[in-house]
Amino acid sequence: MIFYTKDECDEWIAGRALQAYDPALVGEYVDYPKDGYRYYNFAMALAGQMFIGDPVLLVLSECGIWSTNENLHMYYRLRQSYHDFRLISEAPGHLFLKHENAEFISFLQISMFNGWGGYIVTQAADFGVFFSHDDYAVPFGRDKASMVEFDACLRPYSK
Repeated sequence: MIFYTKDECDEWIAGRALQAYDPALVGEYVDYPKDGYRYYNFAMALAGQMFIGDPVLLVLSECGIWSTNENLHMYYRLRQSYHDFRLISEAPGHLFLKHENAEFISFLQISMFNGWGGYIVTQAADFGVFFSHDDYAVPFGRDKASMVEFDACLRPYSK
């Protein structure tokens, strides 16, 4: 796993990201599970849609909104286990290589628990997900079929 600054995230995305925003290619909102102990299964299902053998970038862009509910100790101890001691504000990006599915699930689950939001982009950048501090995720992409599949995969774990 590699941690990226905001500028490094922007650079990584620039060569891959969807160049034209098309509102028709934004999927349906999928609520997080009502019970926090189900976040792991939700994150695992999302990982199943995102990891297709290529790296995935998770960027935290909404932190501190629900600061009284954040467990920063848990997040930073996990981050430090990868020898990165920077703050989220210094390096909000998390690049997960193709073999780091379990790591992605853990960081996404902690982000959900902490009430954080951000976005996830695949290396091919034909599909991504916004996830919100307000407990929902929404796919975006070039392919409507991918978003329908995302919805069908995550809906059973939703509220």
